[in-house]
Amino acid sequence: MQTTTNLGVLFNTDRLDRAGFLDYAKRIDELGYESLWLPELFTRDPFTASAYILANTTSVNLATGIANIYGRDPVATVTASSTLQEMSDDRFILGLGVSNAGLNKARGHAWVVLSRS
Repeated sequence: MQTTTNLGVLFNTDRLDRAGFLDYAKRIDELGYESLWLPELFTRDPFTASAYILANTTSVNLATGIANIYGRDPVATVTASSTLQEMSDDRFILGLGVSNAGLNKARGHAWVVLSRS
């Protein structure tokens, strides 16, 4: 039974294997959720994962929640995003951000905190 909702789902799918990840996304699609947000952590590239899920679902929007701006070139980010938009009939949502101190440090990026004195 499909429901209609404007709700989205944000879930760390890194621990799911490929089949489990696809089954999970298909279930979110079947339940009528508006969007599935994929965080960028350590296991999957959010753009590639979004392309795979978009190709195997019918209505759910796929979003990067968030794609780390320190991990990619701006032009490559725009071209990947616009290609996913085009190929999915506008079901891709680009979410960009700076992540957090722990993940940035683990990736080898400096996290600088500026304070006013």
